[in-house]
Amino acid sequence: MQITAKNKNAPEIMKILDQLGKIGVRVDFDENTIDIDLPRFRKATNRNAGRKAQSLKVDGEFKDISVEEVRLMMKRDGAEQVAKYLGISKRNLYYRLKEAEETGASFIY
Repeated sequence: MQITAKNKNAPEIMKILDQLGKIGVRVDFDENTIDIDLPRFRKATNRNAGRKAQSLKVDGEFKDISVEEVRLMMKRDGAEQVAKYLGISKRNLYYRLKEAEETGASFIY
């Protein structure tokens, strides 16, 4: 599908931008940027196959924790203890850290 519009505020363009916004993609024509909310985009575009992602539980509550905080904890206590504290496997801990660093996220989810 291709839509050509000379006006960036044309109804067709606005409709597409609205649809993209629902899946975590934001397009800014003035700044020539496209921002993607990666967790939201992945959730919207996957087919819900496979194992579900585990949520991090810190002290019994679901929480986002910063990459920097996790790295400090790993230096102090080791990966095994940190993974146990967060309620995930050590492999999952390393996977989430790698994913956060590759995407430039400040937090692991």
